[in-house]
Parts: sequence; structure tokens; C-alpha cells
Amino acid sequence: MFGGQQATSLPDTIPPIALSPQFVTGYEGGFNLGLFENRIDVDFTMYYKHSYDQILDLPVPVSSGAYNLTINKGELSNKGFEVIINTVPVQKGNFIVKAGLNFARNRNYIISLGGYSDSYHLADIWGLNGPAMDLYEGDEYGTITGYDYVYDSHGNRILDDSGTHYKITDTRVPIGNASPDFTGAFNAELVYKNFRLSALVDTKWGGDIYCGSYVIALQTGQSPSTLLERDGGGLPYTDPDGVTRNVGVILEGVYEDGTPNDKVVHYYYKYLPNAGGWGKFVSTPGILENTWVKMREISLSYSLPTSVLKRVKVFQSLTLSVVGRDLFYIYTTLPDNINPEGIMGSGNAQGFEWASFPGTRSFTFGASATF
Repeated sequence: MFGGQQATSLPDTIPPIALSPQFVTGYEGGFNLGLFENRIDVDFTMYYKHSYDQILDLPVPVSSGAYNLTINKGELSNKGFEVIINTVPVQKGNFIVKAGLNFARNRNYIISLGGYSDSYHLADIWGLNGPAMDLYEGDEYGTITGYDYVYDSHGNRILDDSGTHYKITDTRVPIGNASPDFTGAFNAELVYKNFRLSALVDTKWGGDIYCGSYVIALQTGQSPSTLLERDGGGLPYTDPDGVTRNVGVILEGVYEDGTPNDKVVHYYYKYLPNAGGWGKFVSTPGILENTWVKMREISLSYSLPTSVLKRVKVFQSLTLSVVGRDLFYIYTTLPDNINPEGIMGSGNAQGFEWASFPGTRSFTFGASATF
């Protein structure tokens, strides 16, 4: 978040939860429920926090002799809930099956920026040559801004007279939000005698990302989605030399007067200036939903039986294990095998991806012993 934190008046029946007594107030509550001799355990928590006196560095005119003004008046709210369910569906002799599920949703809203500015700049990807993350009073935290299309009153994108370029906004405007709809995980464990097999699947559902690798791949022809017209799957287009090939496209949109575009142009115009990328190009095509479901971990372990350990007379316990982590994505909305967790940095700005490395699998073989 941004710097300190703050409070609203709360009902007398709700005790304040203070992370820092002078900066945060709120409430937290929930319940825990055990059913069927604790074979099913349900834990529910909900919370609300009002944070105030956030420290902000707001821009001021350079003519003032300073670059920014530090204030202590930012406010935001943070509310959400989490549900955890743990079960033991099978417990028979030496065979036990356990399964668990957790689900969480959190929402942050900007209440005030201190009255000194309408927006607060968090981060950007290429300076003024690309999208940024900014805060706006009343909006949800995580707003991604960028150069958007210019639309007519019916929501149609407006093209220039040549039918090759979309008109775009002069300044960056909100075009997406990085906050996920929810996060969750599922874990399962099978135990049979001295063997234990467990698996963990987790997910982030919803939320946008500016996918810089994707738009640059479109611009440079490295994305497989650019192959359609290049391989002759486009519309008939006659180049300046009089050669006709099926490499043409009609950019969807209208002209300034509302007339639908019907001009066939070279497919270059679909991908070079109109797909986004570094420079003052439209940023909107790079905004993609970033939903993923991942096989996070699978582990198998074996504990040597007591009878064997007594004969060895060295160990009180000995467990051998093999663990695989970050194995693969079961589902992802990002194209071209781009790493959906390859965000830039780990700070406030979680909405950018650019030249991210592929995910790395790891396998660990281990032994745990007591003497």
C-alpha cells in the first residue's frame, strides 16, 4: 500500500483492530465450525480496515522549486473474507484421505488522496511511452492506465481517414485493474501405512495485467497469432507494385463521420502500430485477463517402520521424500506460454509483465531423521 494508514467511526459493539494504534481502525470477525467429529472443519473470517494518514508524495509544478509535496493525509479501505474448509472424507484402518480448500477475496478502495491531487502515480513500465499504475479517489486499488482508443458515442473505435491507424487519447486513462476477483487453493493428502502422497493446486482468478511480452511479440511477428495473414489467410490485398496476395485486413472501427471502415490494408497495420508496445501507441490491446490455475506441488514420502529402525539402531525416525514444485499450469488465460506470474517487481505495482522468464520447475530429494 502507500505509506501510513486510517479510520472511520465504528459501532460501539465492534472492537477496533489496530495494526498501528494511530493509523488503522476496523473490525475482524468469524467463526470455526467442526462437524461429524471434526471430519469437516470450517473456518470463516471477514474483516474491514480503514487506513489513514498515508504518506504520499504528490507532484507539484516544477516552477515551485520542488518536484513533489509530501503529505500525511491519504486514506484507503480494505475489506474482504476468507473461507478455509478441511475434511477427512476417508479414514479406515491404515488408509486416510484428507482434502482442504481455501477461498479469499479482498478489496481495497482509495478514499482520499488528501485533496491535493486527483490521482497518484504508483509506477510505469516505459515512462510516458507506455502504461502506468495510478490511484484515483473512489476507485479500486490496482488501476492500470494507458493510451486508449478514441470511441464514438456508440462505443466504436475511430480510425484515421486512411483506415490504417486508430485515434488514441492524448493522455493515459484507466484501462484495467490488476486486483483479482479471488484467490484460492486446493490440497489433498493420501496416507497408506508409511506412505504419504500430497498435492497442492492454487489459483488466482480474474484481474488484469499489461502483457508487454505479448504486444512486442505482435509488433515483431514473433507471436503465433500473427501467422494467419502471413500464411495467406487474410483478405485479397494489392500492393503498390500491383501484386495481389491474401495478406490484407480490415481494421474494425468507423471513421470520424460514423461510416464503417471497409478499406483493405496490409496486415502490418493490424500488428505494428495498433497492437501496442513501446512508444505512444494504444495500450489497450496489451490489457489481458490474468487468470491461472497451477499445480503448485506434489510430494511423496516414505517413513521407515519402527521395526526396521530398531534393527538399525541409529535412527529414531527416518523419512525419505521427493517433492516437485511449480510443476505446470492447468489453465491460464495468457497467450503464447507467457508466465502469468512473471510480474515486474513485488511492490505496489502488480499489473505489468515485460520480458518475464519462463517458470522454473524444481525437484527435491530429501531425508529427515532424528537420532
